[in-house]
Amino acid sequence: MLYATPKLTASDLRVVEEIEQIRHELRMHLRPQERWTKQLRRSLTARAIVGSNTIEGYAASVDDVEALMAGETPLETSDATVREVESYRRAMTYVQALSDAGGEFGYDLGLLNGLHFMMQEHHPRKRPERLRQGPVYVTSADDPAVPAYTGPDHEMVPEFSSIEEWLGRGQNTYAYYQVLEEVSGPEWSPRRSTHKWITFCLRAHHLQAQQAERRVALLSRAWPALSEAAVADGLDERTVFALLPAFWESRVRRTVYQQDAELSPQQAVRDIREMCRLQWLVPQGQARGRYYVAGPAMRPIVESVRESTSPYTDPYRR
Repeated sequence: MLYATPKLTASDLRVVEEIEQIRHELRMHLRPQERWTKQLRRSLTARAIVGSNTIEGYAASVDDVEALMAGETPLETSDATVREVESYRRAMTYVQALSDAGGEFGYDLGLLNGLHFMMQEHHPRKRPERLRQGPVYVTSADDPAVPAYTGPDHEMVPEFSSIEEWLGRGQNTYAYYQVLEEVSGPEWSPRRSTHKWITFCLRAHHLQAQQAERRVALLSRAWPALSEAAVADGLDERTVFALLPAFWESRVRRTVYQQDAELSPQQAVRDIREMCRLQWLVPQGQARGRYYVAGPAMRPIVESVRESTSPYTDPYRR
């Protein structure tokens, strides 16, 4: 017996409609011909991976996850966390590839087992690709030794779900544990109402959609502004593939810039050197650990393009 689907309120239905509207608008804006969407997609995927793994206690920076996605060695993340992040990245990449299947795609036990194997292959004791044959617990970050929630018996429910980037932030992770405890109690009980959990998830999706919408709007203005300023300073337009990540305060690595702009190693080195000379970028670190951040020449673009940092709108507080 599963939890009953709660009746959605008028506010819930409005939030669902707004989420769909934002999704529709983002699809219209993210056209393949927009050159900056590749970097945006990588950044969004990296943030989702970071959020999901943070919930499980594996902390990695967005910069390091982006480096892994580009085939580079992360600068700060431990080997254990790299294994977790890389496994999760493979599973997410597979699901994203399946999204093109259209009506042919469907969730089934085989798919879920396959995803589980991709994520847990390096944990043989966790029985990757097989259904669990024992209890499952959700533990609180405050006290990992005490279960905050005990799942139903393994014979009743063999599936799983998760929330990504938004949930990975500190205060949201704690809110997750709190609402889980309020809705589910100390152990699985299908007679409880799940409406508060539905509201929690809808709010998270809405806020995440707002964030994606703001990033798209910001980068759609930043690319042409950076391109115009770079060319005026004697740089090739392709250098925006390095300037754009620096604009949003990510670390720029020469090898990743080389891939994004489809350059030879020599071309990438020359471009990076020239961007540093003109103070668009500033080098940090040494040897293999070297990366680049925004320099003084970037400041006027940042000030002219960045939009207001006003808080996101809570869809249930209007």
